[in-house]
Amino acid sequence: MELSLLVTGASGLLGSKVVEIAVARGYKVFSAYNEHRPSLGEPVKLNITDQIRVRRIIDKLKPEVI
Repeated sequence: MELSLLVTGASGLLGSKVVEIAVARGYKVFSAYNEHRPSLGEPVKLNITDQIRVRRIIDKLKPEVI
């Protein structure tokens, strides 16, 4: 089974690098963003200040690493 990650800020400088490396290593990557859709990973529209939405996304995707 492949490792799954939820990367917040996936369209930012640090987050995009984390996504790039994780995808290159073959991990399943959920790329969370608020405004700018990331080019790598599976994009997930998410405002991290919305606690209810964050919990729903985590429950739905079940990432092993956040």
